[in-house]
Amino acid sequence: MNRIIFLSDSKRRMTGAAAFVIVAFFVSPQLQAADDSRWTVSLGVVHTDNIERSPANERSALIPEASVAFGYTKKRERFDAKIAANLLYSAYEKKYYRNVASPEPTSGTASVALTAAVIPGRFDWDFKDTFGHSPVNLAAADSPTNRQTTNVLETGPRIMFPIGERTQMQVGATYFSSRFGTSAADGTGYQGNVGLIRRTSRNGSLSLRLSGNRVEYPSSTIAKIFEVRSAFFSWNRVSTRGDLLLDLGQTELRGGGQTQNSPLLHLTYTRRLSPRSSVSFSAGREFSNAGQAFQGNSAFFGVATSLNDVQASAEAFRSDFGMATWNVTGERLDLSLQALARRETHPLGSTQDAQYYSAGLTLSRALSSRLRAGFRMEFGHRELTFLNAQNDQITVTANATFRLSSVVSLNFGLEHLTGDALGVGRNFVENRQLLSISYSPAPPR
Repeated sequence: MNRIIFLSDSKRRMTGAAAFVIVAFFVSPQLQAADDSRWTVSLGVVHTDNIERSPANERSALIPEASVAFGYTKKRERFDAKIAANLLYSAYEKKYYRNVASPEPTSGTASVALTAAVIPGRFDWDFKDTFGHSPVNLAAADSPTNRQTTNVLETGPRIMFPIGERTQMQVGATYFSSRFGTSAADGTGYQGNVGLIRRTSRNGSLSLRLSGNRVEYPSSTIAKIFEVRSAFFSWNRVSTRGDLLLDLGQTELRGGGQTQNSPLLHLTYTRRLSPRSSVSFSAGREFSNAGQAFQGNSAFFGVATSLNDVQASAEAFRSDFGMATWNVTGERLDLSLQALARRETHPLGSTQDAQYYSAGLTLSRALSSRLRAGFRMEFGHRELTFLNAQNDQITVTANATFRLSSVVSLNFGLEHLTGDALGVGRNFVENRQLLSISYSPAPPR
């Protein structure tokens, strides 16, 4: 006699979390043989006293969670690969979301960057893919129901033509696409560029570049096409202590029956202050789109389980931005500071103009050979011009990690969140307690 077994919603989601860890457990060790790799898998549970982050109808819940974090780097003569991910699976139950659809269980960020030297020094092919989550409604709070899966892909060739010993011409073409979950902001496009590059020293080069790209938004209610054309000088310096890239020129945006011109400025600076300390800074003004902003944030700040603060928009815009990080890795104390400021100015009017500000501080200290304590504070601010509304959120986290063995750790955390739930002054408060066990083959610090 055949037996049919029905799993409850909670059991199915717990099974999903377990499957997530099992897959990560068997796949991640394959990365361990890489030139520079690391990975960690965790399984735990989170208790929250306000699962919907509601200002009034607060309800508590117990959420099973599983996570995997890994990094993989491989450098060869003909092939370079860099893969990083920080993914979280949360087993949300439908009963907690009566008036809205259950949120997606998976959150976090993953990135893949590959370069194949088809003809070394002459012909390269690049592939880059960035996965993460962005807000559905920028005016609402960062909650599980206000997130959408976002993916940005770029791929294309680069061809180098030598002109003498110190000069070369570089020609490139790129296809790119962006996908924004439930928002009608999916875009596809092409970019072409040509540059005349002169090596000025062993570590530096100066170049003159021309580029043009075309982005289409077929999913938008009003089909839109935008074109950006740029001409600029670029100075690049690479050394063992740090990198410097400066782009300076002029750029033009065409779309929606309008043409807008602007100076182009982009400065990126990375410096290793000491063997244990480094700083990074990026700032500028350029014409951009939601997919490029999403990818740029992920590339600069790295993979994280937090939301990528980008507005899903089916039009190009002028972006004025600044980003900075300072990281210190000591024998017992780790410190990280991050800051972001960005303003979007849309050419078709102020209906989607927005500003973003965020800052974060992370501290971690080893109290003994087995015990490590940590603290993190984050502040995020969004401001939407057309709504005359702002959205703030503050997160404070304290955590402790106890190493049970060289590869297994027990983790405990307390988290307090306050913020504006609807962008109209209705504040929410949420308290969370986290307990998990993790496995990582990395040697203890």
